[in-house]
Amino acid sequence: MPLAPRFLAFTGITARHNSGVQARLQMRHIGRRYDIEDGSIMTPSSTIFDLFLKYVWKRYEFFIQFQNLANTKYRAAEHVFESRTPSEVTGGLPGRLDSHFTPGDPFPVKGGVTIHLW
Repeated sequence: MPLAPRFLAFTGITARHNSGVQARLQMRHIGRRYDIEDGSIMTPSSTIFDLFLKYVWKRYEFFIQFQNLANTKYRAAEHVFESRTPSEVTGGLPGRLDSHFTPGDPFPVKGGVTIHLW
């Protein structure tokens, strides 16, 4: 089946301290997979590390999340279809089968606050 992962791994480690500080380091890996049934086009594998830090104080939770710590270049979405460059004539000639993708986020940092009302 095209684009179905042949190997997938997700793991992490979490640490909590009585002071309210929490941290989680996680890894996600997607192995190479076939873009089309015949296996002639394959996606590259990717391994991404994320770090999540949180501080809990009374009814408040403060967090900051660092995604893609190593700034790995990866493909967030990928599709294979026929395409043509602007210089190619479209008069009935077939395009070439090619892989088109959306690059993954480089190194986003997110933060926020949660307030528990009760």
